[in-house]
Amino acid sequence: AVSVDDLLNYQYLLRLFELRTMIAIYRSGKALDQSHAEGLSVDEARNLHARLLYTTVKSHVRYFILSKFAANLETMEDPPCQIVLKKLCALFGVCDILEGEQWLGIIDSQEAELAEAAARILGDSLRPDAIALTD
Repeated sequence: AVSVDDLLNYQYLLRLFELRTMIAIYRSGKALDQSHAEGLSVDEARNLHARLLYTTVKSHVRYFILSKFAANLETMEDPPCQIVLKKLCALFGVCDILEGEQWLGIIDSQEAELAEAAARILGDSLRPDAIALTD
């Protein structure tokens, strides 16, 4: 991200989530292949890399959730509702980045600071709509 505006854009975040998922899947596949090459069985390799596989699954599921959220935003016919939900979608993405899992090497410390700023901006802008979001 070059600016906080990038992290306020759910479409930019969607691309970041896709990148994280592809990298995580590549790393998991590489780890499993290396374990197989060293003579481990499939079960042994999965056990050895269980934490990596678990976080890869989480990354993939969160990308799936964000992508479905984004797809629904594109077809929404209520413009005021769409504006609020775009912010909520971006907040979901930014909060995941701030949790930090599997973001090392994808974002740097400056981008993490931008994510913190984006979370504040999104929280402040969504606060007036908090009740409407629960209806």
